[in-house]
Amino acid sequence: MSSNKREISITQTFGTRKLQKKEDVFNHNAWDNVEWNPEKLEEAQKIVDEQHKTPLPEEIKGFFFFFFSIKTLFVNVFNVCQ
Repeated sequence: MSSNKREISITQTFGTRKLQKKEDVFNHNAWDNVEWNPEKLEEAQKIVDEQHKTPLPEEIKGFFFFFFSIKTLFVNVFNVCQ
């Protein structure tokens, strides 16, 4: 299977998670149609700024890199096989 087909399959996932019913809010860890008000944007920026003050130790960064590499590989293979 060509890499172009795989890339198209993966990117088609993004932008398609639309929250239609409030009771489905926990079915995904993110929704593509959420609009943030200025207060939420400010709150999020404060959280990000605070997190940047304490970077992760290198050994933990390595774990997360490995974990998300495996997760990404699994998702890519799953999308190609569908």
